[in-house]
Amino acid sequence: MTPAGGMVPAGGRVSLRCLCQVPCARLFLYRGTGPVPVQHAEAWGQAAEFPIDRAGPGDTGTYRCRYLSRYGQPRWSESSDPVRLVVRGTGPDSSPAVPARDPSPTTPAPPAHSHSPPPGK
Repeated sequence: MTPAGGMVPAGGRVSLRCLCQVPCARLFLYRGTGPVPVQHAEAWGQAAEFPIDRAGPGDTGTYRCRYLSRYGQPRWSESSDPVRLVVRGTGPDSSPAVPARDPSPTTPAPPAHSHSPPPGK
């Protein structure tokens, strides 16, 4: 996630990057534990960026990735480890928030694994 640390000011830009462990065709970004992706992208190499150009209160939450592999028959990856995004300055007092890991478990899916933060970010 860029910026690192998972905190962004209201109106700021954040980018979530999903990586594939094997060649993949399409990556999907999910919010919370919902079954419907909020964004999807064709894989560029083995990664995709999911930008949020003007972060707002509705963007605060936990995100995870999954991908569809290109090996033989298409297969879904497991959900990635969740990352938490906090949009600062969106509460009633506009005080900064502290990011925290989401305590809710993710539901594993079929084989493979995805997502890791971009190197050095």
